[in-house]
Amino acid sequence: PTILVIDDEENVRTLLKQALEFGGYKVLAAEDGKQGIDLFKEGNDIHVILTDVMMPVMDGLQVLEEAHKIDPDIEVIVLTGLGTQESAIEALKKGAYDYLQKPMNMEELFLTVRKAMERHRLTRENQTYQKNLELIVEKRTAELTETKNFLQSVLDSSWDYAIIASNMRGNISLFNQGAVRLFGYSQDDIRGELTSTLFPPSDKDADGPFGVSKQQLTPGQVHHREGIVKSNEGLLIVVSMSVATLTDKAGKVIGALCI
Repeated sequence: PTILVIDDEENVRTLLKQALEFGGYKVLAAEDGKQGIDLFKEGNDIHVILTDVMMPVMDGLQVLEEAHKIDPDIEVIVLTGLGTQESAIEALKKGAYDYLQKPMNMEELFLTVRKAMERHRLTRENQTYQKNLELIVEKRTAELTETKNFLQSVLDSSWDYAIIASNMRGNISLFNQGAVRLFGYSQDDIRGELTSTLFPPSDKDADGPFGVSKQQLTPGQVHHREGIVKSNEGLLIVVSMSVATLTDKAGKVIGALCI
């Protein structure tokens, strides 16, 4: 893990660099804010910035703002001296991870740096997870679309049979070209309409789709019957049909398929 140390006091800068390197970190050092931001812009994989508040050229608050413009997720710890607590509070309001007072307690320094590193790691992991999830969803959506288009193509190639599917409320969700030819409705016009538009109920107990009662629509059951259907032109046509139940993965009945 890499830390960028920015401090205009050479002795403080050297002390921090040596201590952090001894603690196992890679350390880049800069003597003012501008130099530090230039190092950050160069593409160095920096995880945490440790910056003094009071510096010439560019102070710590400006470093914080510029660093977040480059990488909104960078963790910044500000170093404050006597009389600069107000600047530290201002830094926290602007998104600094924490602040440390000079002269620093080394134990507190390492604890704060470790926590900032951990938050940086979790943020990056979450971003990677979200990106991977988006790619998976995108890929899965494309696969489902391809499958749907393929199935629709297969169904539409069957002109000799009218194939219609609906949910349990009777709203039509699938209408192949065979059904278009038989009933005279376009696929766009009929989708969402009730199956009773095509299949006038012949029995008062037929409360399910395609003139079959919901009680009869059980998993694995196929109902064969003769019936009268009505075309878009108002013609009544005698048909022989099979009505099967559609179930989800859990075996729950979610609709019916009529051929």
